[in-house]
Amino acid sequence: YSISYAKATIESYTGTEKNIVIPQTIEGVPVTVIGQDAFRGNGTIESVVIPEGVTYIGYYAFYNCLNLKETTIPSTVTGIGYDAFYNCQSLKNVNILDLSAWCTIQHAGGKSNPIYYTESFNLNGNKITDLIIPDDVIKIEESAFAGYKALTSVEIPGTVEYIYRYAFSNCESLLSVSIADGVTEIRTGAFSSCTNLSEITLPNSIEVIGESAFYGTAYYNDSSNWEDGLIYIGNHLIHSDTNIEGNIQIKPGTVTIADKVFYRHYDIENIVIPEGLKHIGSDAFESCNSLKNIYIPSSVETIPVSSFDYCPSSLIIYCYANTKAHTFAAYNGFTYKFMCDEHDWQEATCTTLKTCCVCGLTEGSLIDHTYDNAYDPLCNKCGAERIINIDNKIIGA
Repeated sequence: YSISYAKATIESYTGTEKNIVIPQTIEGVPVTVIGQDAFRGNGTIESVVIPEGVTYIGYYAFYNCLNLKETTIPSTVTGIGYDAFYNCQSLKNVNILDLSAWCTIQHAGGKSNPIYYTESFNLNGNKITDLIIPDDVIKIEESAFAGYKALTSVEIPGTVEYIYRYAFSNCESLLSVSIADGVTEIRTGAFSSCTNLSEITLPNSIEVIGESAFYGTAYYNDSSNWEDGLIYIGNHLIHSDTNIEGNIQIKPGTVTIADKVFYRHYDIENIVIPEGLKHIGSDAFESCNSLKNIYIPSSVETIPVSSFDYCPSSLIIYCYANTKAHTFAAYNGFTYKFMCDEHDWQEATCTTLKTCCVCGLTEGSLIDHTYDNAYDPLCNKCGAERIINIDNKIIGA
């Protein structure tokens, strides 16, 4: 071990005990870190209890501990390093005391999460199969429950705002997920490869659905859930068939288009988005090389800058004046034309074109100036001056 700034780090273990309880303090200072490679490749240990006060489990800390069967993770842990539990294939029990704390642990990736291998993830001694996220949780961190094979149902309350990447991916026994109103973001692959997940409830509060968030689920793989090459969950468009082409009409009632829904769909030409849709995902139409026209309603609130990356320069965005789509198109250099359900025309004058008061569309040309007589230098409508020549005498500006 080492001690620095009144905190101890477990650096390595050379003992022969099978069951290890890491001390909470060493030389009177708290143990806060299980260091990188601390137990790496140890073939003897079968159980490890990590005490309260430890905040970080380092890279490869229990890498390839082939006989490790049980571990206890304290509520104070906030981060677990890359591949910390890689190849711990004998791990049968992972024990925690605080589910809210577990949801916020930041996993560095790889096999950092011990429940990837475990048969039983236990909260206060009780195996978790039907998971109810506590009301005090605001975010469920990346890979928080990824790979846990005994999980069968998940309920997420509206107090949770964010479900991060791969939070529940590869939970092969998961059957149902219910997400309450209030949740706003489901990130990339959050429920991907949950091969038995067929019942999914999503609220209209969701603003962001990451790429492939539900890819490979039973719901996704059920052809009866697809409509004209598109698949929705509730009022959210989550994916599309890469073979769709021509004209796409997104169904009425849709509120969100997920990230990359039409990414690299080379044969789509026209897309109509219904009134009421609020959020367009990142890269949603990226590299749609044949896209000619897209119709965006006034209800849209979110258009990420990458939504139309690598679309043809000839693309026309049809929108309403002074809306998010109008601002987006103008700022990013897209050609745009205004839409209006029923134009309310203000007739042309000698200084302004005929203009719709609703959408701002203009048409026609200016009308001619009018003067009281041939010698009048001022237009009697707009006051514009003209130059006239009377007997070689210049009148007007």
